[in-house]
Amino acid sequence: MGPLRCDTGRPGVDAWTRFLTDECQCQCQCQCSTGAGHSQGIAFRLFLKAGLSFSRVRLETMKESFRCLISLGISQDMYKEMVCRSPFILGQGPQGLREKIDFTTEVMKRKVDEIARWSPYLTYSLERRIMYRAAIKLSTGEDLTGLSLRNFMLQSHVKLCRRYKKDHIDRLTEWWQGLTKQEKWEAVEKQKFMEG
Repeated sequence: MGPLRCDTGRPGVDAWTRFLTDECQCQCQCQCSTGAGHSQGIAFRLFLKAGLSFSRVRLETMKESFRCLISLGISQDMYKEMVCRSPFILGQGPQGLREKIDFTTEVMKRKVDEIARWSPYLTYSLERRIMYRAAIKLSTGEDLTGLSLRNFMLQSHVKLCRRYKKDHIDRLTEWWQGLTKQEKWEAVEKQKFMEG
């Protein structure tokens, strides 16, 4: 087999995809675009560059996460692009990924390819960042589909307070902190905020 190549110029992504799909992880040989063979070297360097530690347990979690994303409609090519943009998704567990994608597609009415186009979205906390932002937008009568996921997530708390009434956000935040994860999900889904 010839050398693996990554269209984005980051050969480690192809190495990771091959590494994660290969059932013989210890035997996996990957080659970078220069043709030099490395035993898992590129994949490990990419993983370590993302600031993540390696262990056999971590590898199994990554394989499960990879399978989860593929089962949710993300192609291997989309996966490669996502890892190129945000290597930190390699450290996300399958349960967290599934919850974030389910919330985004079911409640926010977004498509999976929107998430794939801006993969750093998957590194944000579902409860503290994604659901909370959705609650702010919906409680002020805004539509969640009006902004790109990137703009939706990168707007700072200060900008949110300037855009909306600060006292409204303060009351929402206080109310929000007393809810469980399931109650938060339901509040956003049913658009019921600070009743009573």
